[in-house]
Amino acid sequence: KFAPVPKPHLLTAVAPTAPAVVDGIAARRALLCDFHIHSNYSDGSLTVPELVDFYGPRGFDCICITDHLADPRRVIGKLSKLSNLVLAESQLEEYFEVLDRERRRAWRKYGMLVLSGIEFNKDGLTKKSSAHLLGIDMQMPIASALDLPETIAQLHAQGALAVASHPHVFKSEWGKNTLYLWENQEEFAPLLDAWEIANRNDIFAPVGLKRLPFIANSDFHKPKHIYSWKTLLQCDKDPDAIKACIRRNEHVSITLYREGGLLPVVTRMGQPAGPAEKGARPMPAVAMLQAVNG
Repeated sequence: KFAPVPKPHLLTAVAPTAPAVVDGIAARRALLCDFHIHSNYSDGSLTVPELVDFYGPRGFDCICITDHLADPRRVIGKLSKLSNLVLAESQLEEYFEVLDRERRRAWRKYGMLVLSGIEFNKDGLTKKSSAHLLGIDMQMPIASALDLPETIAQLHAQGALAVASHPHVFKSEWGKNTLYLWENQEEFAPLLDAWEIANRNDIFAPVGLKRLPFIANSDFHKPKHIYSWKTLLQCDKDPDAIKACIRRNEHVSITLYREGGLLPVVTRMGQPAGPAEKGARPMPAVAMLQAVNG
């Protein structure tokens, strides 16, 4: 004997359904981002144009160049200035002009957003008195001799993000630990937009355990540092949308970057009529495989 044919309403009940899509998020390609990069304006090995031509063919959607600016009131800040491995106050105007020029070229050539930034070095004599702070998508320089709360306030006043840089203990590489922000979370957690949960090869598990908003970056100084943790965002390819996504910390994930071959130079549908202006909405990017995780 044959089994009875299931009734139509029962078939409907067990039929597979498509995943829910909220505001089109599931249909978007994740943006590959690196928000912590150093050029030869501080202690990086590549020039700003070289960085653009390094990241662009690798399919990155957004990068932020964040050279070191040391606090001259601190002993280590004074020593850093003598080393020529940090930005000098006299270079800031030129630095922002170069970043703005390369922002335009990066968009024309690669469809890649380049944001202007600084890593504010507030180094004390101990790890618990030292802090590094990323300013992401800055529109103008900020004086180096400001306390951290005032620096954060000035970043927010110009629409930039304030992010705690490598806030916990390094495990994989030698480097000076900068734990001041972590040790003073009660004061700074309400002020900061995000914390680095991963920096190059290190993952800072306590950032996740504390449920703090997070991003992941390479802390790029030389080409081999590209093989490191990066941020993936599901949002529009636009500076304001990217910052809003990080602030909300929704649809944010991290990936360990591994190359799978360089992408062609032309990564967008057609060419823009002119350089992309700040505030202008970028043209849609071509959907293509990212060089992530092989």
